[in-house]
Amino acid sequence: DWHINWVRRTRLGGDDFAAAQVPLGEAREVYRLTILADGKGVHHEDIHRAEWALTSRRREAVRQAHARTKNWCLRVRQLNDRNEAGAPLDIPLPMNEAKND
Repeated sequence: DWHINWVRRTRLGGDDFAAAQVPLGEAREVYRLTILADGKGVHHEDIHRAEWALTSRRREAVRQAHARTKNWCLRVRQLNDRNEAGAPLDIPLPMNEAKND
């Protein structure tokens, strides 16, 4: 399994550069994850923490369903309280080199 995490951003009150962690600025913490296969979204999921696990089983199923894909990426976008997505964080995924565990 792959365990992926990222640093949460803030949209409001983020100018306190001395703080160890910036305020959330929303009533909830939600991220929209999208696995991109050559730029096309092939798996979508909303989660409530700044971390995610891609199991070997799910990874292999997505990889086999899109066997000709050359470039894989995980796109992470934080959602606000109105369900609007913020700026994306794109994390390359080495899916073609991965073997099923």
